[in-house]
Amino acid sequence: MIDLSTNRGGRTVGRCHQPLTRLRAATILAALMMTLPMPASAHLVSTRFGSFYSGLLHPLTAFQHLLPWLALALLGVMAGGRGVRFGFSLFPLAVLGGVLAGTIWPLPETLMRETDLLNVGSFVLFGGLAALYVRLPAWLFAMLCVLFGFSHGLANADASLHGNARWLYVGGVTLAAYVLFALAAAGAAGVRDRLDFGGIALRVAGSWVAAIGLVLGAFELVRAT
Repeated sequence: MIDLSTNRGGRTVGRCHQPLTRLRAATILAALMMTLPMPASAHLVSTRFGSFYSGLLHPLTAFQHLLPWLALALLGVMAGGRGVRFGFSLFPLAVLGGVLAGTIWPLPETLMRETDLLNVGSFVLFGGLAALYVRLPAWLFAMLCVLFGFSHGLANADASLHGNARWLYVGGVTLAAYVLFALAAAGAAGVRDRLDFGGIALRVAGSWVAAIGLVLGAFELVRAT
C-alpha cells in the first residue's frame, strides 16, 4: 500500500509500507524456489502423504473415479432435492462399505477386473443419463448410489494396509466421496439455476463423461481379451 504525502518543499512523494516490501520479497523467493530442480518420482502423488491423505487423494487423482462421481452428482441434482439428500448420505456410506470390504477381504483378480469393467460402465450410464437430462426417481437414484458407490469403493481399497493406517485410509476415501459429491452437486445446482443455458451445460458435461467412458471401456475390453 502506498501513501501520498507532501514534504516541506510542497512536492508529493510516495512511501511504500513495509508489508508491501515483505510481500514482494516473499513473491521473489517463491519464484526462485520454483526454479530449483526437484527430484523426480515415479510414484503417485497420494503415496507421498500419510494414509489419510493417500485415501483422500486416491479417487480425486484418478479420472476413472473422479468423472463418474461428478456425473452422479449431476444426476442427483436432476433428480431433485430428495435425490441430492440420498446422495449425500448413501453414496459416501456405500463407498465406505466397499473400501472396508476390499481392504479386509481382498477380491480375486478376476472379480476385480469385473469390478473395474462395472465402474467403467458407470461412465457411460451416468454420463448418458445426464446428457439426456433424465430425472430419475429418488429411489432409483438411491439404488445407483449404493451399487456403484460400493463398486467404486472396492476399486479404491488397499489390502496392503494394516492397523491404524487402514482406518485412516478408509476415512480419507470416504471423506473424498462426500466432499466431491457435495461440491459437485452444489456447483451443478448453481449452474442450472443461475445461468440461462445451465441445463444445456449440464447435458454437455454428461455427454463428455459418457464419451470418455466409451473410449475407456473399449480399451478395457481390448485388454481383457
